[in-house]
Amino acid sequence: MNEIQLAHMKKRVLSGIRTKKAEPFYFDDCYVCQATKKAEKEGKDLSVEELTEIFRKANEQN
Repeated sequence: MNEIQLAHMKKRVLSGIRTKKAEPFYFDDCYVCQATKKAEKEGKDLSVEELTEIFRKANEQN
């Protein structure tokens, strides 16, 4: 995730907190976000091992 994406995420999180609309959001081009969104749709909580693998793959893509 680059600095622009992090700044955008921070802005959205803070605006959600201020408006009390803290709805989940994801970046379409972020591998971690895609995996998290998929797991959420499936009603699944990701394990530490799954998260570790997701971050490893995300780092390979960058």
